[in-house]
Amino acid sequence: MKSGVSEGRSDMSDNCARMREGWSAMTELMGLSMGPMDLQRQLETIFDQLIGLSWLGIERRGAILLMNAHDELVQVAQVGFGEDRAAHCERVALDRCGCGLAARSRSLVCRPCEGDREIHGARIAGDGSHFILPLIDGERAIGVLPIFLKAGHMPTETETMLMQDLARVLSGIVSRRLMEEVAQVHELELAEKQADVIRKLGAASEYRDSETGMHVMRMSHYAGVIAKVLGRPAEERERMIMAAPMHDVGKIGIADAILLKPGKLSGEEFAAMQAHPRIGADLLDGEDLLMRTARDIALSHHERWDGGGYPEGLKGDGIPMTGRICAVADVFDALTSKRPYKEPWPVDKAVDYVRQEAGKAFDPAVVDGFLQAMPEILRIRELYRDNIIDPQGVLKLPPLQPRHDAWVAWDDSVRVGIDVIDEHHRYLFDLTNDLHGAINERRGAREVGRVLRALEQYTIVHFREEERMMEHFGFSDMSRHMRLHYAFNDRIRDFWSEFKRSPLTMGFEMVYYLRDWLVVHIRKEDTKLNELVG
Repeated sequence: MKSGVSEGRSDMSDNCARMREGWSAMTELMGLSMGPMDLQRQLETIFDQLIGLSWLGIERRGAILLMNAHDELVQVAQVGFGEDRAAHCERVALDRCGCGLAARSRSLVCRPCEGDREIHGARIAGDGSHFILPLIDGERAIGVLPIFLKAGHMPTETETMLMQDLARVLSGIVSRRLMEEVAQVHELELAEKQADVIRKLGAASEYRDSETGMHVMRMSHYAGVIAKVLGRPAEERERMIMAAPMHDVGKIGIADAILLKPGKLSGEEFAAMQAHPRIGADLLDGEDLLMRTARDIALSHHERWDGGGYPEGLKGDGIPMTGRICAVADVFDALTSKRPYKEPWPVDKAVDYVRQEAGKAFDPAVVDGFLQAMPEILRIRELYRDNIIDPQGVLKLPPLQPRHDAWVAWDDSVRVGIDVIDEHHRYLFDLTNDLHGAINERRGAREVGRVLRALEQYTIVHFREEERMMEHFGFSDMSRHMRLHYAFNDRIRDFWSEFKRSPLTMGFEMVYYLRDWLVVHIRKEDTKLNELVG
């Protein structure tokens, strides 16, 4: 009798010790989760903690699956899955398997793994058992975490209680991660709305002396690549690209007789023209960081490195860096563009002018960055063009640096034989690779959203320019081609809507769709544009 009592007390003591050890692991997890850790690293940390509980008998094998906008479970992180298992668990309907049951019931599921069995349509070998932890936010299931036990290990009541505690802890961690990611998307969306207003106002200011208003697009992208060569911070580059279209918004206040005069301005007229930076700065007055950047650019992009510029006669480092960069970008594009009062300069002549003005009009370091960025600048010049694409035109662009991180490679098999269209498509491949990289490297919702927005905006430009060409040269299948464009734009908008609701699950589905659509559309549809080459 005493022996039985002693054994009972020993079991109780062991259980208490294990629960204390488990709670200690939970506390450690909560502390670690406060840092900037993505869900993949979070999952790895969870297993680091659990593997340390030798009595728990778990394998280093499991996954985090989160609910998407279509009420499906999407795998966002995994540890120890083989390729077959990872592939079959990428997307799980709620009416399938234990994962769906745990999500539907919002309760812990413990199931035996009975030898060779079918999971998600595949034959998977396995012994032992597995827990499926529900991840809950209030009354709503947000996902599940399956955790596999070693062969022959049957879970005890203590272990089940620990898994229930772990489910509650992880629910809080994942809920917070989701809120953080959604907040990033909302911040990006707000910035994009501001940027859209800025782009439209900037384009409006250019329509008076530019046929298409594409100057602001080219100039802002030139500035972005120069800033990248100069090693400027990513946040600064992003703001500058958004704000640069407003550099000449003050021209709204300049009379057409001066702005569009086909010839040299008189002294009085030039003095009136010099007022446009201050007019722009007044229009852009505000405390928001983006508006301050736009104001700095509008006010300072006509200042000179040697102090001979206007409106304030700033000199050298006294000129904001954003203004120094935009000055070079603006002058190069103005020189190489047609205006009502002038013909475009040849590119070589414009580049020589910028080079000669280093140390006088322009910051020598910015000029060096401009010259290094020339291959990308010339590419941007062709992508955002004012004139209609000539199907027989020949591009002679300097070679770009090859991408060593390309997920979907550009090669001759996707060329359509129209140089400018091929360059458009190559840029879309680059943006798709950028999106894949942002998702694969887990750079966060803001970066993924930024690239998705850039791709969406550039696709609109590409389709518009392609359609202008088709209309001008009488492409026979234009109506059908345009319907395909509309359908693609609708799908990208759907992706954006889903991404706003569920940023952690809208990942590779987007890039797979983009890759497949681009390759199929180019090979099946865009090759027909060859009829325009004649």
